[in-house]
Amino acid sequence: MYTIQAPPGHPGQPAVLIACAFLDKPLTMDAPDPDLQAPILKAEDHTAHGTADILRYVASHGGALPSTKLYPLELQGSIDKWLQLAASCEAAALAWVEPFAAKADDAAREAAKSDVTTALEQLKVDLMAGNEFLAGDLLTRIKVIRTARLGDSLTLADVAVAAALTPLFQSVLGRQLQRHFAPVVDWLGRCQKLPQFEKALGAE
Repeated sequence: MYTIQAPPGHPGQPAVLIACAFLDKPLTMDAPDPDLQAPILKAEDHTAHGTADILRYVASHGGALPSTKLYPLELQGSIDKWLQLAASCEAAALAWVEPFAAKADDAAREAAKSDVTTALEQLKVDLMAGNEFLAGDLLTRIKVIRTARLGDSLTLADVAVAAALTPLFQSVLGRQLQRHFAPVVDWLGRCQKLPQFEKALGAE
């Protein structure tokens, strides 16, 4: 059994909820703690700090399904790069989206806008290459996918980046910017239609 505690409204918490839903792992949530800077996951013999470390831990330890489902060995290098990008998007959301934006200064908000634009450009390039989900090329995915069901090629990369971007798209990224990044919007929509995402993020 895992227990997570996070600052109020932190985008890392839904990312962990989504991952645990995909992996059929039970997760309880403690009341939000405004004094925390990042989510904390407590397991019987381990405490993980921060969204990326929590996701790696959850995907790699125990559970009803193999850890390769969301964090396959042959894709871990690629997934870790996307987790870094997700961390950048998460930091941007914390500087640009309420309730955290009130704590950020103008310089932090401007930096957040630049970081998000850079991340979206990188996502757009990858998705326009024909990838349904993030991490790995098509040949690598074929080795990983076990069935043809939608979502089977999804990894922690998609979980982390989608959870970090959702509050930005919901609150601060205007229609013009969303049109420019249409492939990202389409990918985000594919993720959000999956039941594991809908439960954590709310149906769009």
